[in-house]
Amino acid sequence: SINTSFDCSVSTVGIEKIKKETLVVYPNPASDIIYIEGNNCINCNVQLCDFSGKVIRDYGVFNQERITLNTSSITSGFYFIRLSDENNQQKNIRIGILE
Repeated sequence: SINTSFDCSVSTVGIEKIKKETLVVYPNPASDIIYIEGNNCINCNVQLCDFSGKVIRDYGVFNQERITLNTSSITSGFYFIRLSDENNQQKNIRIGILE
């Protein structure tokens, strides 16, 4: 039998707080209205783009946690909703639109 002992000290250097970001887009697929909800939608420019990156509709800048987009005049197909913040960081969300 081997007995071993040692002294150990533990110190905390720092604790990083992780910000939980949520983003919900519904309904998907959509026919008339798309809702975007989340705490990272503040001061975002919202665009609807096709798969080549061409902007189909620029909805403008929103400063709220719930955004409503009218898609009733958009042709059926698959698109991306592009969210761009003031630092020009982008998030693309794939959506389907039905006529």
